[in-house]
Amino acid sequence: MKKKNICLFFLVAGLALFSGCSEDSGGGGSGDDDDDGTLNGPFVVREGKTRYYSLSTGLEVSNPATTDWDIAFSYDRRIYTNSDDTAAKHGSSGNGGVWATEKFVFSNVTATDIASTDFTAEYATDKAKYTSPAVEMGDPVFDSLNFMTFIGYGNIDGTGTSGDSGATGDTPESAYMEYQYDEKQFYIANTATMPPIYTLTQRVYIIQHANGTSHSKIQITAMESITSTAGNRRIYAVSYGGL
Repeated sequence: MKKKNICLFFLVAGLALFSGCSEDSGGGGSGDDDDDGTLNGPFVVREGKTRYYSLSTGLEVSNPATTDWDIAFSYDRRIYTNSDDTAAKHGSSGNGGVWATEKFVFSNVTATDIASTDFTAEYATDKAKYTSPAVEMGDPVFDSLNFMTFIGYGNIDGTGTSGDSGATGDTPESAYMEYQYDEKQFYIANTATMPPIYTLTQRVYIIQHANGTSHSKIQITAMESITSTAGNRRIYAVSYGGL
């Protein structure tokens, strides 16, 4: 598949259409009229929404209860794959996943890198765990995590009690107490400032398609947010291509 380059010029132009642009203040569903419904240009996800795409065609998929989609983007800075607990949640039989390469130049990832992947590893597929997006001032939720958007905790055994600073385990309390980011995710959050500052890592990932056999590479090249009387939105841009 031909590499899809996303020009930041068009992203900036798109943002100019909206007021109150701020990543720190910062979702669309199918039929969103802010873009062309593909991954080939900046696309919008409205607050509270998730959008699903095929990496074979670059087109948006309206029904997540299928293996037609490979990757999904949510307003909450989560990127999902059609795999494991995310697939089960949507009633899909997807056998996808994601692998975090150690490369940050899109063209440097080739088909030979597939040999270095392990889609049976933890976080190579979407695992549902308690998370607490503290920087977003949210309550603990049970959400799918993977290499791209690891927002989790260090321990998965034991129990935790609300208000216990030493809480551990697969509980909302421990998720809050041990809240952390992982170095392999697609952005870094600087929580020393308020609101936090988000910086993209430019890491290139290998996505195993929902069919379990084909693969693509993807790099998140832009992530911006806008506030508007028409609703808050997150704007993403990516480079992607088949392997």
